[in-house]
Amino acid sequence: MNIDVSQENTPLAEVGRRLREAREALNLSQQVVADELRLKVSTVRELEGGLNSLDLAPTFIRGYVRSYAKLLQLPEEELLSLLPKGVQEKNHSLASNRVKGFPLGKPRKKLDRGLTLITWVIVLAVIGLTGAWWWENHKAQQDEVAGSGNENAISLSGEATSSPTAPSQGTEIALLPTSALDAGALSNASATENANTTAPVQPATPTLEQAVAAQVAEAEAARNPAQGQLASQAPQDGNDIYMVFSADCWLEVIDDRGKNLYSGLQRKGGKLSLTGQPPYQLKLGAPAGVEITYKGKPVNMSQYKNANRTARLTLPSN
Repeated sequence: MNIDVSQENTPLAEVGRRLREAREALNLSQQVVADELRLKVSTVRELEGGLNSLDLAPTFIRGYVRSYAKLLQLPEEELLSLLPKGVQEKNHSLASNRVKGFPLGKPRKKLDRGLTLITWVIVLAVIGLTGAWWWENHKAQQDEVAGSGNENAISLSGEATSSPTAPSQGTEIALLPTSALDAGALSNASATENANTTAPVQPATPTLEQAVAAQVAEAEAARNPAQGQLASQAPQDGNDIYMVFSADCWLEVIDDRGKNLYSGLQRKGGKLSLTGQPPYQLKLGAPAGVEITYKGKPVNMSQYKNANRTARLTLPSN
């Protein structure tokens, strides 16, 4: 059965007229509609003109009309009902080939997927670099904390093991030679103590105490020469180290020969003078509480005044 072309286009022309009027009422151009529907401008123009020169299948015509009506907020079903129900496809095989080659939309999906993939790769790379940077800083901080803990442990162990012990009273008496004891002084001291235990010591007693103290000092100096130098108030020669302690401090001093000149704890108010082969390696547990004089010149310790950590110093030979 042959169908007249004018009759076939009449329903389409009515639908196209309503679409065109609605578009113009919204002040939209055909180019804007084509961009929104992702169609060619020529396709929009043919829909509004009620033409089908491209021999599109009824399914595509209905789809375009539905999308166009939805964009213009027109009743879709009402417009679809105006379309001829018996529209026949002319040269269906040709139309199918044309439909296959006709782009229904701009190829944006593939582009969007590519951009999304690239974006994720960049984001993951930034996250990875940030994580690596944070891990390096965290590891460095942990190593620094561990090193400080080891130094504090060494200082505490030195305080516990190297405190000098005072000689007992029995040792002091044993070191006193019998020739220094005066029988008359002993008898006078004993008589005085028996007469009045609360009275102060008589002039005869200091003679005995001075003799004992002198003997003890000589014996202690002979037993430990390094500690016997604590009473020295100034260096003896140009290579001497002289230290005054305003706070308890554990220290270790080693000379160029590897000899440990001193290793132990010095109490607040203590003084120490050492002599060896320069240069010297010093390790101070509390450097803020130490004043050092080397070769008659004070050593600058200002950088350690507020430091709460172990200090390592090298005193050169020149």
